[in-house]
This record gives sequence, structure tokens and C-alpha cells, in this order.
Amino acid sequence: MSTKKFSSVIWKYFLIVNDECAKCKICDGKYSRKGKGTTSLKNHLQRKHPEEYDLFLKEDAAKKRTDELPRPGTSLQTVKREFKQTFFDEYMEKTRMWDNTNPKSIKIDYLIAEMLALSDLPFQHVEQLGFRRLMDHIVPNYVLKGRKYFTELVCSELYDKVSSKIKNMLQDFDKVSFTSDIWSDSSSGVSLLSLTCHGITEDFQRKNIVLKANVLEERHTGDYISEIFQSMLNEWGIQKQNVHCMVRDGGSNMKRACSLSEIHNIDCTAHQLHLVVKEAIKKVDTISVLLAKCRKIAGHFNHSTMAKQELEKIQVRLNQKVLKVLQDSPTRWNSSYHMLERLDCIKDSLSLYASNNKIDQFNADDWTLIQDLVKVLKPLDDITKTLSSQNSCISDVIPLVRALNKIYDEIQESLNISVPSVLDFVSALKNELDYRFSEVDKNILFQVATFLDPRYKSKFFSDILIKQIKEKLRADLETEQSLTATTSTGVKQIIVRKEHSQSLQDSIANMLDSDDDAEQSENQISDAKANLLAEYMSEKRLPRDQDQLKYWQINNKRFGCLSSIARTYLSSPATSVPSEQFFSAAGIVYDPHRNRLLGDKAAKLLFLKYNLPLLNFNYDK
Repeated sequence: MSTKKFSSVIWKYFLIVNDECAKCKICDGKYSRKGKGTTSLKNHLQRKHPEEYDLFLKEDAAKKRTDELPRPGTSLQTVKREFKQTFFDEYMEKTRMWDNTNPKSIKIDYLIAEMLALSDLPFQHVEQLGFRRLMDHIVPNYVLKGRKYFTELVCSELYDKVSSKIKNMLQDFDKVSFTSDIWSDSSSGVSLLSLTCHGITEDFQRKNIVLKANVLEERHTGDYISEIFQSMLNEWGIQKQNVHCMVRDGGSNMKRACSLSEIHNIDCTAHQLHLVVKEAIKKVDTISVLLAKCRKIAGHFNHSTMAKQELEKIQVRLNQKVLKVLQDSPTRWNSSYHMLERLDCIKDSLSLYASNNKIDQFNADDWTLIQDLVKVLKPLDDITKTLSSQNSCISDVIPLVRALNKIYDEIQESLNISVPSVLDFVSALKNELDYRFSEVDKNILFQVATFLDPRYKSKFFSDILIKQIKEKLRADLETEQSLTATTSTGVKQIIVRKEHSQSLQDSIANMLDSDDDAEQSENQISDAKANLLAEYMSEKRLPRDQDQLKYWQINNKRFGCLSSIARTYLSSPATSVPSEQFFSAAGIVYDPHRNRLLGDKAAKLLFLKYNLPLLNFNYDK
């Protein structure tokens, strides 16, 4: 084909298939060129894509005006000829469409692919007029591809590049822990099983990596989930002996799947706390009745725009902060706490609204009960937030549950709670805590993790348990290939402040401050492993607000193999919240514009949405 035809503006909207056929970049349709001409292509653009045709006419007219400039080689003076030649060359360079192999074009392709994944946009977004106009204005040389091209780019090339980078990251871990969750979408019929990896690198940095969101095509039985787990591990080249444990919910299918997969597994602490509150509420009728009343009032405002607006006007008139009434969720106990807390905050405006409208009102006893419940539930909300934070691990569970029990002991002994039913509720909470967390104290994974957390060490264990923990650690040290000699040097302490609720922090601080002298030293023992443990135990615990991983990073060489073991036991999060948060984006992925998305594509989009920022978008090398 001649240069003239290649430089025609029409080729901004079509790709050459062969000498007799061209493909529309907008609709992907193929059309005859009729003797290598462009008339039929222009007619298609005018008939099927009128907005783009208008753009074409303007661009074509502008190009023709430029083409009328005097050509080099005329009788003009040399300087003038060279100037016009330069002007012409610059114009042609600015208007020449980039080839698909142009580095600038490839870079923009990948930036658009990232945008589609990160912003939960449908692939057809690249064919929408607004986006095409924008790209045509800011990068007129760029040839914008269609939906099919970007589907392939995102779900194959970009996914493969990021996956390869993630596999390299996994090499930094000796052992890893996992969290998992199942998400289902009723409108599309798609179910996904997530697998999130948690590990600590050699320089003691905690990493949370989404490995997979696998499509579930059969009933969610334990046997089937176990097969999926194994296939995901195989895909990433992870051996079972390199898996420390799995944090799962309490579903019988997940328990069976972990058992069949021969993976150590523990309950999600947040799920257990949810059951503690849920069951305790059932045992106190007065509280169940009050919560039902609260939900009815919250529902009134959540289903009426006029009611919301009237409440806002009352709050403005009372010079109060405008706050909405919150509705709780049956799957999140702390949403009930937040509902009660919000009702207490807007008591005055809510009472004034109720006096002028037909709505249930809270009497004085109701308000007293609400205020007492807020006091009782706040420590539980604090511990849930702490254990669900990104940097929390299972070493926090035993100490924080002990602190929570201590708080409830003090509430029972104090005179701050005046409603008998609230004291019954506190008693029910304590019974549920004992029932659901009694096994945690006996679980060696929790025990060793707590022991290897320099903020806690042996503080929460009896002499018998301390002996058992040390025996386990000696066995773990035995499996290490080499044990380097260490010398007692001062422990450097770099403080990294963390946020905690004051009441919860006060409770655990008081427990840790008691008998806070140096831990009892070991008797003289000949073997190096026991001496290593004795050295670790002989030093004071770190303050609660210091970073336990920073401690091990600084003292890595001194404690050698014990540091490596700490990396393993401190890798496990306390909850499966990371996997649940991962799936919070799944509902966005399946919005009305994406409800026909296949499960495999949705899984890859979720994978990219989570891991692209984790890699800081460096996935090419």
C-alpha cells in the first residue's frame, strides 16, 4: 500500500487485515476495501458510528489544509525550503499513528489494562465514546484497541506477568500461612474460593499476598474444597511441608477440607467473637427485644428519604453534628454495637423526631440499657479491630482474650452497671468466651506464637505449659540445618507505635506490668538449643506498643535459628479478614455492567486489583 493511503486519517479507526479487508477498531467488524480504497470504510463509519465520523471529518479537513503547504524542491530560497520541510516533518511526526509495537503505545496499553482492573471497569469501557474522545485528545497518535484486545491483555499477558512476579516473592518465605474464604454471587451464579498467603520475609517484613480466587463449579463440600486447595498449592509450587497453618471460618466443609488436605488449621478469631456475642444475646431476652426495637427504628430511616432529611434538619437546628442512623447486619456482631452507639449519640434529635412522628420511642429504661450495652460491647469491638488489623497475628489472641475477661470481671465487681439484664449479659459473654476460646490456650500454634512474641513471652502460661512450649521449640530447633553460636549482646529496641483502644490497652498493660522483672533464667543446661531459649527468656519483655518483628529483625543474627522459627509462628494472622476484605471488591466486579463476566475472568481481575499495588506496579522485570 502507498504511503498516502497509510497516512489517511481513516486508518485511525480501522486496521488492515489484508489487501481487500479492514477491521473496524470500534465494533471489530470486518469490511471490504473495494479495490484497496477507503470509501466503503468511510461509509461504514458514517452509518454505524456517526460521532466518530464527525471527528474523522474534522481531522481529515485539518490534514488536507496541511497537505496544501508548499512541498520541498520548489524554487523557494533554501532557508525557507528547509523551514517548511522541517515544519512538514514535525507535523507528520505529530499526526502519524503509532505502530502497535511502539514502546509508547505498549505502555499506554498496559496503563489502560491496569485501570480496568483497579477501577472495576467493564472491558467495553474502552469502546465508549467518552473514553475514545478523551484518548484521541490527549494522545492522538495512539491507536486505541477494542474490548477483545484488552480482555486478552488483562486476563492473559498482565495476569501472567503479575503471577510470575508473585512466584518470585514467595521465594522469600521459609513457611507461609493462609487465610481462605468463599464468596458467591446470586445474580451470576458464580462462587469463588480465595487463598491469601501470609509470610514474613528474611528481613522480617510481613507480606499478605492474594494467590488465587478459584471458581467453584460444584457443591461446596469439604472433599471438593480440599481438591481445590491442593490444585492451588500445586499451581504455585507450594509443598504441604511449607504450609504453617490455615485460618478458616467455622464451617464444617472448611474444617473437613483442611483435615483432608493435612493442613494445620485454626478458627478465625473474629468469627469466634461474633459467635460469642450472638449466643450471649440469645440468652438475655431483654437485650434481644431491645435490639429488635433498634432495628425497627433504624429501618424506618433507612427506607425513608424524608425521615432522613427531617432528622438532619433537627440535628442542624440543635447545633449537632449531622449523623445518620446505622442499621446492623446479622453477619457482623459489631454492626449491632455501632448501631447502639450511634443511637446513643443522636439521642436528643431522635427523641425530638419521635415526638412529632409515628415511630416507636425509647423510654428511660431503654436509654439506660443502650448506654450500658455500649460500655459492655466496646472492649469487644476494640479487640475485634485489633485482631483484624493488617499487622496482627495469632500471638495477640491469648493475651487479648485474657484482658477481655479481666475487663468483664471488673464490670461484674463494679457498681457502674445498674441494669440486672446487662450483668446477665456480661455473665453470658464470659461463659461463651470460656467455651469458644478454651481450646486456644491448649493449641500449640497459639502457645508458641505468644511465647515467641517478645512483648508476651511466658507471661500468660503456667509452668507446665512453659515446659511443653520449650520442648516443642527444642524439637523445632533440632530440625534446623545449622545452629550458629550466639553471644549475649544488648537488645536494641526500635519503637513503632501502634493504635489501640485505651480501655483494652490499659487492661493488658496492667497484666503485663505485674511481676515485670526479668524472666526466670534457665538452670545451666549444656545443649546450645536450651541455652538459646534461656537467653531469650532472661531478658525483659518489650513494651506492648513495640513491633515484635522489628525486635527479631534487629536480633536476627544473635538468635539465629530461633529467629527463623519466629518468622514461621508469627506469620499467621488471627483472623480470615484479609480474605474477606479481598472479596469485598467482588461485589463491585459483578456490578450491573459486569454481570455477564465469566468466573475465571472475575478471579483474575480480583487478583490484579489486589496485587498490582502490592508490587507497586513493577511487574515487568
